[in-house]
Amino acid sequence: AVVSTQSTGEEEMMPDEGSLKKIELVKDLANYYFMPLHTRDLRGVPPAYVTVATADPLMDDGVWWVRYMEHFGLEAKLSVVQQCHGFMGHYSRNGAAREELMRIKEFIQQH
Repeated sequence: AVVSTQSTGEEEMMPDEGSLKKIELVKDLANYYFMPLHTRDLRGVPPAYVTVATADPLMDDGVWWVRYMEHFGLEAKLSVVQQCHGFMGHYSRNGAAREELMRIKEFIQQH
């Protein structure tokens, strides 16, 4: 953003609020809590239960994350469900989602 300074009247480049938010986002990308697929150090990562739907553009990311965790000797469970992206949000009308929630609950209770 171009900002005119009052003291000199000259224009100089200064980040606007939107640019500052983008800078903060880039910092977040390095945080594995925000973007776990980008981390190289998996120390302290808890066991994971990853549900992916067969018709989901993010399926590959979920499968990759489980394999990545396993590569480092961490516990990860992959559950592939014959559904579409977002199916878990419809658990009140979707038996597959309710069943998956029960499996997640059991996993959490075991850990």
